[in-house]
Amino acid sequence: MKKIFSLLLILSILTGCFASDQVGKPTKEVRSLEEAIELAGFSITLPTMIDGFDTITYKVDPDIMIEVTYENNDDYIIIRKQPTKAEVNISGHLNNEFSGSWGDGKYTIFHLYDQYYQESVWYKDGYSYSIYKKKTESQDYLYDLSKQVS
Repeated sequence: MKKIFSLLLILSILTGCFASDQVGKPTKEVRSLEEAIELAGFSITLPTMIDGFDTITYKVDPDIMIEVTYENNDDYIIIRKQPTKAEVNISGHLNNEFSGSWGDGKYTIFHLYDQYYQESVWYKDGYSYSIYKKKTESQDYLYDLSKQVS
């Protein structure tokens, strides 16, 4: 019995089942931002639409997280907000190789760039935020977008 438990423990660790830094993904799709806010129990402010994107999807994990996805044919932007007690990377992309940071008196934003995507994560007033973009833009693109999110 000990051998079976040990084997199961090793397998679960190898597959990431007990990884404490993994972030869940909201799965309940809703029709509107208002419905997402009602189910989440907190508000979010963000752009109604982003230039170059023609579809918007709202998802929520009640009482935990709001996720809004802007899409076009070959690109997407995912914005998330979650109540937390400290800064947490809620993007779901747990790479800590940040290439820059900005402080504007309200929050600090970190940008991660590589050849495929970029993201910003920050914490303000009891909430963690993230913006993830599939295709990279200028360094200021997500910073400017993040000013519209609260």
